[in-house]
Amino acid sequence: METRRTQQERTAATTKDLVGAARAHFARDGYAAASLDAICAQAGITKGALYHHFRNKRSLFRAVYEAEQHRLRGAIADAFRACPDPWDGLRAGQRAFLTGSIEPGTQRITLLDAPGALGWAVMREVQADCRAMTRSGLARAVRADGEGPVSAVEAVEAVELDAMASVVFGALCECAMAVAHARDPDAVLAASLRQVDRLVAALAGTPAGAGVAADGVAPAGTGRGAAAPAVADAPPAGLPVA
Repeated sequence: METRRTQQERTAATTKDLVGAARAHFARDGYAAASLDAICAQAGITKGALYHHFRNKRSLFRAVYEAEQHRLRGAIADAFRACPDPWDGLRAGQRAFLTGSIEPGTQRITLLDAPGALGWAVMREVQADCRAMTRSGLARAVRADGEGPVSAVEAVEAVELDAMASVVFGALCECAMAVAHARDPDAVLAASLRQVDRLVAALAGTPAGAGVAADGVAPAGTGRGAAAPAVADAPPAGLPVA
């Protein structure tokens, strides 16, 4: 048993080293130009060892793509938890996803190369957890608005929550792709962040942008129940840009 655990630990360490080295090369050179020989050299393993862990370059790229999505999920969760009001948490989480997606290395891996290297079906499969987090956040926000013996989340059919999640997450993915291909990415990012605020605010029935600062954290006293000015048409100050 001790030998088996040690081998598992070694396998995990080698895989981590490979994915880390591959991430650096895929982010810098792109999927097509990245060299497996260079990745192996950076990770300090032989090419034969690489093929022991990954079938081919595509499977290694998928592992890198999955790691990027895992990091984005963490950013969404952290942003959501930082806000006392769940609707503000949704806005903050969606902003974290959008701004995180356009970090240059992440952008190249997840938005520019992944469609061709993996295909949309695989991308949707890997992104399922991020979409599920969006749905979970929406369910919590709706539940927080519930009154009486039956909570709102129980009154809203599951199909409605699924549709809401599709609208929000689909819009985010499309905005991220638009920024990646824009001639003026900073301007498109700023506009996209405003529209994300408006979209979530429309679902919540609250003023767009109210309660969420430029860093995606809701100031104290600006939750759903607080009085806040309508700033739907005012660009948030100090928008984070890639």
